[in-house]
Amino acid sequence: MLDRRSLQPPQGLRATINDAYRETELKSITRLIEYASLDEGQVKVVQGVASRLVEAVRRERKKVQELIPF
Repeated sequence: MLDRRSLQPPQGLRATINDAYRETELKSITRLIEYASLDEGQVKVVQGVASRLVEAVRRERKKVQELIPF
């Protein structure tokens, strides 16, 4: 038969794991979003890389468009 003792809530590491496992998506995103933030220097680096990528795509697109008439 089932043990009639009451269940004790997890404590310590078990409680941390339990809370993380049962966390809602909104709470997870809210908690993790701070890790996705960039400082000003990182933002400039990302913008530079993004600009170079966009320029490369535009150059390649232009090459393809020049070849289409043939």
